[in-house]
Amino acid sequence: MDLAILLLMSSRVMTEAVHEALAAEGHPAVRPAHGFAFQLIASTGGTTAAELAAHLGISRQAGKQMADELITLGYVTVEADPRDARLRRLVLTRSGDEVIGLATRFWDEQERRWRSLIGPQAMEALKAGLRGYLSQTEALGRPARLKPVW
Repeated sequence: MDLAILLLMSSRVMTEAVHEALAAEGHPAVRPAHGFAFQLIASTGGTTAAELAAHLGISRQAGKQMADELITLGYVTVEADPRDARLRRLVLTRSGDEVIGLATRFWDEQERRWRSLIGPQAMEALKAGLRGYLSQTEALGRPARLKPVW
């Protein structure tokens, strides 16, 4: 099987395991696409729906829909932008922060599974190889452009 297919399949299996664990912890409505939104909001301290859409590579309308969904689910709230009162920023709630903490723990568990399967040296070699490849393509020098799976 080709490397690309193996990487994609592995990523999908890991993602499904993380989301199953999140559901078991009381967050069944969280989808993989939400994770990309959570990462942006957490890393910026708040973002607009338009910025969210641009980051995810989706339309502004789809960005607004995702923002509305995250608000309805209680993971984000809307606050006035401190620099421009005309803008409304999406900010994580306590529940959103909880999901990030849980997801981080579950992703770490997935990495530990890999490490136990292939060994610590092979894991570090794998990560170094992937970083090297991504560095050559300049992908590491810019924000991750990972299109969410709905």
